[in-house]
Amino acid sequence: MPGYSWTGSAWKKVLRKTMWTGTAWKDIKSSHRWTGSAWETIYSSFTPVGMLKSGSSSTVSSGSLKLVTGMVADPAFPGSTVTSNGVTILQSKSDATITMSANCTNNFTTTVTVAAYKNGVQIGTALTRTGGSGTFTITGSVTGAAVTAGDVITMMASAANGTTTINVADTFLNVT
Repeated sequence: MPGYSWTGSAWKKVLRKTMWTGTAWKDIKSSHRWTGSAWETIYSSFTPVGMLKSGSSSTVSSGSLKLVTGMVADPAFPGSTVTSNGVTILQSKSDATITMSANCTNNFTTTVTVAAYKNGVQIGTALTRTGGSGTFTITGSVTGAAVTAGDVITMMASAANGTTTINVADTFLNVT
């Protein structure tokens, strides 16, 4: 739905959130209001993206973190693009939240580590959980992450010993 903005001499039809600075039109990236105790975002031009595991389960083994494969664009986040198991950031944001979840199955007790990577470099603190034989889910977030349009975010995982199966159900990564 278009809006209208006064330029000082005439009304201008605008199709996106813009403001007249007195000399030029400027896109508004976000707006906030004070609630009395914290700033609340009213509008943000940041488009959240996400990916989820599809197809079949995959395994990770002891040693260094390995890429979680089988990731596809999450339909709950329109516009998400996944290439080589990584989701591409559409707009920059200085304080993004990266939420991860990995559903794991073990045949023995082990500690599983899951981490988010931005362009091949770990971002934030890895999530860890020790589980016995059976299935469990590791879920958590990295907050305050700086992301830039074009960055690729991937999920990596490892087991402290042996191998762990990363299941399709409840395995995802979102950037909001």
